Amino acid sequence: FMPEAEAGKFTPPRRTQLDADIKRAAAKAVSHGGVGVLVVRVAAAHGLPHLGSGAKPDPFVRATLSGMRKRTEVATAECDPCWNAAPFLFGLASLEAPARFDVLSADFLHNA
Repeated sequence: FMPEAEAGKFTPPRRTQLDADIKRAAAKAVSHGGVGVLVVRVAAAHGLPHLGSGAKPDPFVRATLSGMRKRTEVATAECDPCWNAAPFLFGLASLEAPARFDVLSADFLHNA
């Protein structure tokens, strides 16, 4: 047994709230001709390399599916980040829709 408040560990949203969010997202996706909802939880990354300057990265994950883009918060100076965030809900246009997950450093945003 691990305490929910343990630092760096995922604390899931209350089940009833997540269920309600999924139902709303599914209804919206289907009303727009979609096939349903994909629920994605980005948990962690391990062993991310240091940047070219030798500094630790400030990583975040950018998820893209069916033209929708979501992202985690930035984990400052972390090679083994753990994101404690609610799941992403993606309305699916089709079951064949490709999903893309990019692990980027916040420096990417400032230099792009």
